[in-house]
Amino acid sequence: MSIKPIKNRVLIKPEPVSTTTASGLHLPGATHKDNDPFKATVVAIGNGDEIDVAVGDIVIVPPHSGAEITHDGEKHFVVESGHVLAIIEG
Repeated sequence: MSIKPIKNRVLIKPEPVSTTTASGLHLPGATHKDNDPFKATVVAIGNGDEIDVAVGDIVIVPPHSGAEITHDGEKHFVVESGHVLAIIEG
């Protein structure tokens, strides 16, 4: 089953939170903070005229954006494309 957002909405999948520091230390119980923007991968886009992202883009989204759904056993969000703060390039 696939999910196709409508209008100016996008389906995103949150990136996993890193549990290891740059120096290799393991952080047990590391989780995303509820009030911090988070990274996500764009999985599908709607057919609206005002969508500035593409499938596969890594984006930054503010907390509490959109509707949380479970798809194929994984957490996803359907958000308005205007809620995407930035695209991570490179």
